[in-house]
Amino acid sequence: MIIGYFLSLGAWAWFLIALFLALVELILPTTFFIWLSLAAVLVGTADLIFDLSLKAELIMFVASMPPSLYLGFYLNKSKPEEDVILHQRTLSLVGRNAIVQKAVENGRGKLEVGDSTWLAEGEDCEVGTEVKIVGGEGSVLKFEIIN
Repeated sequence: MIIGYFLSLGAWAWFLIALFLALVELILPTTFFIWLSLAAVLVGTADLIFDLSLKAELIMFVASMPPSLYLGFYLNKSKPEEDVILHQRTLSLVGRNAIVQKAVENGRGKLEVGDSTWLAEGEDCEVGTEVKIVGGEGSVLKFEIIN
């Protein structure tokens, strides 16, 4: 009875399948089901336009799965690996200028970067000195004095 009702939806059944697969993608930490969802959308769209039989729909879904999965693989593979500093906040600050907030003595002090205060290591200098961030290790910034 439920299957009969689902099949009576025609092309809209494929859009529901696509929605279900997209929801599964949101729940699971993969990038697999969204591409199967794309294949279901393609079948649903073709069914709306050409009024396909169930057999043709299933064949089209099975035939469109490998290209859509390959597309997903290709798009994931072609992402640049430059975002390796995403979770390394200190490295994302490299190249920015900062102001010494607490005098740097014996190579250690504090910098003000934007609205944040950071531990810092570098040449000894006074409060208010402008410096350039050149690196970071853990939560400590490395800097050079700007002349």
